[in-house]
Amino acid sequence: MERNILIVDDEPYILSAFQRLLKPHYNSIFTAQTTQEAEKILKVQKIDLVICDQRLPQEDGLHFLTRAKEKWPETLRVLLTGYPDAGLATKALNEASIFRFITKPWDETQVLSLIKKSFEKKDLGFQNQTLLKLTQKQQERLSKLNHELQERTQKVKNSQELIKKNKLRLSKINIFMTHLNESKTLEDIIETIKKDTKNFIPFDGFTLLTHNEKLQKILASFKTKNPRIYSQSKSVIKALFEKPEKVKSILFFPLTTHIGGKKNCSAILSLGRHKPPYFTKKDIETLEEVSGPLAMAINKILLFDIVHRGSKQWEETFDAIEDPITIIDQNFNIIKANKAAEKISGLSIKDLLSKKCYELLAKSSQPCKNCSVPDSLQTKKATTAHDLTEFKGKEMRTWSYPVLNEKNKIEFIVQYYKDLSQEKAIYQKLVQSEKLSAVGLLTSSVAHEINNPVTGILSLTQILKKELNPNDTHYADIVEIERAAERCKEITENLLNFSKELGEWHQSGYQKKLININNVLETTLSLVWFSSEKKSINIEKKFSQSLPLIKAKFGELQQVFFNIFNNAYQAIDKEGTIEITTQKNGPFIEVSIRDTGCGIEPQNIDRIFEPFFTTKKQGKGTGLGLSVSYDIIQKYAGQILVHSKVNSGTTFIVRIK
Repeated sequence: MERNILIVDDEPYILSAFQRLLKPHYNSIFTAQTTQEAEKILKVQKIDLVICDQRLPQEDGLHFLTRAKEKWPETLRVLLTGYPDAGLATKALNEASIFRFITKPWDETQVLSLIKKSFEKKDLGFQNQTLLKLTQKQQERLSKLNHELQERTQKVKNSQELIKKNKLRLSKINIFMTHLNESKTLEDIIETIKKDTKNFIPFDGFTLLTHNEKLQKILASFKTKNPRIYSQSKSVIKALFEKPEKVKSILFFPLTTHIGGKKNCSAILSLGRHKPPYFTKKDIETLEEVSGPLAMAINKILLFDIVHRGSKQWEETFDAIEDPITIIDQNFNIIKANKAAEKISGLSIKDLLSKKCYELLAKSSQPCKNCSVPDSLQTKKATTAHDLTEFKGKEMRTWSYPVLNEKNKIEFIVQYYKDLSQEKAIYQKLVQSEKLSAVGLLTSSVAHEINNPVTGILSLTQILKKELNPNDTHYADIVEIERAAERCKEITENLLNFSKELGEWHQSGYQKKLININNVLETTLSLVWFSSEKKSINIEKKFSQSLPLIKAKFGELQQVFFNIFNNAYQAIDKEGTIEITTQKNGPFIEVSIRDTGCGIEPQNIDRIFEPFFTTKKQGKGTGLGLSVSYDIIQKYAGQILVHSKVNSGTTFIVRIK
């Protein structure tokens, strides 16, 4: 079968590499350097597969594939990218429904296999659509038959005739209704069913299955004089009767009410008989006469229970809020308060009531400056945030929410407080996070741009190696070019991995993993080496090979050692040594990093971990590196020790559990 393939990439050598790879296997290969050219081809040619680069000069490749999905849904879509990540994969699958990724540089065998599987998927999809249409027709026929069956069932139910009630049965039912109306608890209702229902429907045992507001089923069985409560995990039949094998007939009857035009089931009444006569339609009709009042009585008791539980739940929710909340009247008197307000005032909730909020919470003799309550009293509307700078030595923010009665007058005011004392620290961390994110984005962009020419080089060298004889004079040169390109690929992969780890570090979903500390050091060291100035620096690695794995975030530890390595490189002027040692020291894994650089002045040793403190020249450092490293190691209950001597060097010792 003839297959048409369209390649979209702005790099001519990429298009050339694809043509040389696919031409022996597929006759119709179309190429385009822009999405506009690609659309022209799609309009006149039936294209089975589109392979599009992610980054194009005029339009994002993913956006083009999304548009192609809408216009030519039967055409398969493959995204060509320098480095796919989880975010790109999710977006590509959701928006463009791509079949696969091809990662630059690609492996020829994998590319051919992917294209083959793409066409196999398309053929399978066509077969599935045919089968689905056949199944839908059969389903429609079954639905029609089922609808006819439901109509017949409804006619049977509607054809039932009511049997006239006799005076004796009416009297017995009236007694049942009277006792039911006098019931105050669910136990009273069960006792009424036990004694009075037998007068008009004989049975040997019964159960009442009901539920509370949490939809947890409760089974009440009266096999003895006292009620028994069974959990939902028990067998219903075994719970109904002591000897279920003796039960010959069981009647399950739903007790329903009509509220707001809707039918609601309050409980299920189950009756059992050991011997004939068995239950009949007449028994069902008799139960229909009493089921409504019985359901209403059960609903009434359950509603009382719901109200009680709801009140308790509201109290617990109110107290569970970590920020102080008070309910006050128009004179600032506290009507109610949660436990957070109790904590900030140092008084019990009982002692807070009827006292002025500003006296107990702010320790002031008059309303707080910039209080939000006066605004709410004047406008009868909720206020925006008001900052209270003199609130018991803290920076607090408050909101007021007036509650109006039916006469549009303020009944009371809900006052919400938020402690802002820690916002400055959070802001500093946010600034740091944004800087690290910018570094990651820049690294990712640079690596992608490098991958494009590297992809072309690798592809062409692989083709030339196949075409040249190993004895050819140029064959060794081609091999050397391939090795150099592979080295470039390795460097960009390290940069991308560092960027990815750095980004995932700031995402809440990123989890700790078991990692080898030596691997972290090796990866980080290569990044610092290639990012540093050219110096004659000797790296001595003394790694212990028997270190246990530790549970940590790779990106966090990489950030710690990146900062320390970077400082060590910058401390060495022209030539020197950096010695890295790993070993097990008691409960810790210990990493020692010693340099022969300029050292640290004694008066600065105690300040090097302070945020924004730096002794470097302007533009050479932000003063955040060691501060960030210290915070990370503290999270792991670890230690960072520093020993330094001016003009002799510095040693950092990092200990991690």
